[in-house]
Amino acid sequence: MARFAETIAAHAATRPTHPAVRFEEDELDYRRLETLVAAEAGRLRARGVEPGDRVAVLIGNEPAFLVVLLGCARLGAVFVPLNTRLTAAEIGYQVAHCAPVRAVASADLRPVLTEAAPDLPVDDAGTVGEGGHGPAVDAGPVAAAEALMIVYTSGTTGRPKGATHTHASIDATVDNGIEAHGLTRHDVGLEFLPLFHVGGLNIQTLPLLTVGGTVLLHRSFDADAVFDVLEVGEATISIIVPAAMQALIDHPRWVRLESGPLRGFMTGSSIVPTRLLRAFNDAGLPAGQVYGSTETGPTSIVLRFEDAGRVGSCGRASGTARFRVVDRDGRPARVGEVQIRGPHVFRGYWNDDAATAAAFDGPWYRTGDVGEVDPDGWLTVLDRLGDMVISGGENVYPAEVEPVLADAPGVAEVTVIGVPDERWGQTPVAVVVPLPGAAPTLEALREHGGRSLARYKLPTRLELVDGFPRTALGKVRKHELISWFA
Repeated sequence: MARFAETIAAHAATRPTHPAVRFEEDELDYRRLETLVAAEAGRLRARGVEPGDRVAVLIGNEPAFLVVLLGCARLGAVFVPLNTRLTAAEIGYQVAHCAPVRAVASADLRPVLTEAAPDLPVDDAGTVGEGGHGPAVDAGPVAAAEALMIVYTSGTTGRPKGATHTHASIDATVDNGIEAHGLTRHDVGLEFLPLFHVGGLNIQTLPLLTVGGTVLLHRSFDADAVFDVLEVGEATISIIVPAAMQALIDHPRWVRLESGPLRGFMTGSSIVPTRLLRAFNDAGLPAGQVYGSTETGPTSIVLRFEDAGRVGSCGRASGTARFRVVDRDGRPARVGEVQIRGPHVFRGYWNDDAATAAAFDGPWYRTGDVGEVDPDGWLTVLDRLGDMVISGGENVYPAEVEPVLADAPGVAEVTVIGVPDERWGQTPVAVVVPLPGAAPTLEALREHGGRSLARYKLPTRLELVDGFPRTALGKVRKHELISWFA
């Protein structure tokens, strides 16, 4: 069994009344959490779940999510968290792909799962951990190399794939998270990112439970709720995505913000605009960063809170993680593709040997990101390799162009994509969400961008939209925009 799951029983024995999870009006101490986990493992076994069977979970941010995960780990079953924001058709694809024998769903989400998979037995998340299921489960030793979790990728580049993590790889990414934050049993983490994503689950939540700390779990991001926590000094760490950072900065309570015992916010999920990082640092809220992906657990490269002043860098290798930057021929380079290796990297894609083979260069996982590494090992991620636009033989990195255009008059949000062009091969297109009442023009964008960017990097076309298609963590689904405008 994964070590992070074993520690729950240990904490229940040594510090039973210490709070493990605080959620709304409820508080689970470690003794109660252990009781619920043991009962849930027994319930799953009583319902016919065997080691290696998949259990699909469609639960929002609530303690039942963690109880089912820990119950699966104890039983040796494979936990499959489903994105609560997907349609029935999208969920149906994932369920058919991994073939779970049973599911657990929140009451409000159960109809979606029933529509997606009418023949799949579904338990109510509200009854998770209830007693009466017989003696505690003893599944015997579970090999570290056995699958523990299948997490479907967010689908920013195409159809989601099921990244398979083992007991060993989750333990390793948990260790990386503990090391990255310097976690102790005294830490309290404000957690509002969706648990179905490895960012919300593995960066802080599972590491906190492993060291015996406290998870302050919120259903979702709410700016006022975050300020409430900060003002009463309840949390020592938290994790946030760029869109939520902007929401806090724009909030009236930002101007009288006091951080209290909070050491800082970790951020990531996409390239973080430097203006957001500086705003947090200037407010006394160090903004660290975690770089990785679903396939890496994700914690691989970390900018620790004490290094937050290195704005632009996403840090150095964390814990057992290693990375390299290589050119197209696989040779070490200052600028090139970022590749990662280590025990935290996933085993492969579920039922997809071809995609698994394509994802690796020997032992190195190919991230598909373009990065720059300095002589001291600090990494700066420049863009997605697939997002790079090659126009007239020149490389155009949208992540370089977007922050410049974002400051142009009338622009609320902007993303840059490459579309085919007969003359140049590809040409950069600016897709813009305008400010209310504004009507940005291509000429104005080019004039503004031309003050700091080379001419070949400027967009040759402008498309105005009401909003961007996004993943659950706010990443823009650029492949959808390309299909719209190519």
